[in-house]
Amino acid sequence: MINWIKDEYYWWKTNRVLKVFLSNWEGQKILLFGYPKSGNTWLRFLLFNYRTLLNQELSETISYNRLNSLQNNVMDRGTTFPPEDDYPLFYRTHKIYKKSYELFNYKIFIHRNPLDTLISGYYFYKNREIPFHDDPQHLRKKLHNIDFYVKYKIQSWINFYFISVTKADSIINYTSLKRDCFFE
Repeated sequence: MINWIKDEYYWWKTNRVLKVFLSNWEGQKILLFGYPKSGNTWLRFLLFNYRTLLNQELSETISYNRLNSLQNNVMDRGTTFPPEDDYPLFYRTHKIYKKSYELFNYKIFIHRNPLDTLISGYYFYKNREIPFHDDPQHLRKKLHNIDFYVKYKIQSWINFYFISVTKADSIINYTSLKRDCFFE
């Protein structure tokens, strides 16, 4: 119960900060969201490079660090950095729908095959300094078993997907994007 109250208070504060910042922003406010390991970063690279190549501002792709400096707003951190050089105001998150989503006038949801997503997430979180640090401590040892991990996480992926498709202005499938990036 206490964690729920802390989470609600955190999002109330974050929403207030974002609401003030975004209400003063006249341009387009874009939110990119998806379950962790769904291709969010890859899509951010594609969108940035597509935009800059169209405008002939860039002759090569950028580094991960440069991408994050240009697109450095994370919704769940409540950051409020104005974009550089007339880039659109761009936020990203892996959090399931929160009230703050409604502050954006364009929302892009990216999703990927759930098994691919969860297996990728398993290896990503398993190899961190503190494996599975966002999960309850009493489950962390069990989460080292990939079968347990997938069974434990599949319902959260399903919930994320079904809520997200109702909130998105654009829905992008990772596999379709890989197959025909230009069309997608």
